[in-house]
Amino acid sequence: MEVVEGKIDDEAILGRYKGLWKKHQVFTCLICHCEEPLEDAPSRPPTFKCKHDPSVCSDCMIGFISNSIDKGGWQEIRCPDSGCDQVLTGGDVQAFAPRGAFLKYEELITMKNLSKLVNFRWCAGDDCESGQIPSGSMNPKWKCRKCSAYNCFNCKTIYHEKKTCIQYQRYKKVDYESLETILRTTKACPKRGCLKRVEKHKRCKDSFCERKGGGCGTEFCWSCKVIYSAGNRLHLAGCQWAGANTRPKPSASDPLYADDWDKDPEYEAPDDLYSWSD
Repeated sequence: MEVVEGKIDDEAILGRYKGLWKKHQVFTCLICHCEEPLEDAPSRPPTFKCKHDPSVCSDCMIGFISNSIDKGGWQEIRCPDSGCDQVLTGGDVQAFAPRGAFLKYEELITMKNLSKLVNFRWCAGDDCESGQIPSGSMNPKWKCRKCSAYNCFNCKTIYHEKKTCIQYQRYKKVDYESLETILRTTKACPKRGCLKRVEKHKRCKDSFCERKGGGCGTEFCWSCKVIYSAGNRLHLAGCQWAGANTRPKPSASDPLYADDWDKDPEYEAPDDLYSWSD
């Protein structure tokens, strides 16, 4: 283009030539991998510090910015060109983001700046990204203006009725440790619709989801977790209790079995799993 500009003095002719040249130039979008006319490229680069040619189409640039805001990457949005590492300013983000996405971005940036203040608190509500400076009341209980969840100012968690902060922290610790122990020492009942965790009794390869504990009464093999019936007590091939005859593994659509019925990733079998009790 520089060579042509040096040969044509007539501005009108040069302008028409540039228009034709741009119309027939294409680039490949780095995100959708489609060829796009250069004239359909974004009217500006992601940042004014970018030195590269257009590399992302307008639709993908809008999607990239919106996704960065929605998925938590809003604190530092960088140019999507892999050969460029420039960080977008607020003005850059505004140039590409839809109005709703930019309003969310502004709110998040404001929250980030406010969070440096001593009295600012983030809301601990589920999926809430908001925060505020609660009123100066002596009561540590405050309500989030966005999701209406009640929070504790002192320990920065969801508000704990009838428990002091120390009591609540102890409760959380015990509750978490209890859950870990349950997952480590029990298996989920394999029957669809039953959420009971079943504990293994020593010396027996079979287990019951006991009704008296809120279970469904299902009897199953502790090792391969197939559900027994009156006419079928066969095991899966590969089960340590399998005999000469085995049964096929139930399909994912089997109405008797829960989703992922055979998976207990946290379970840790003890060394004396099948030993006799004292």
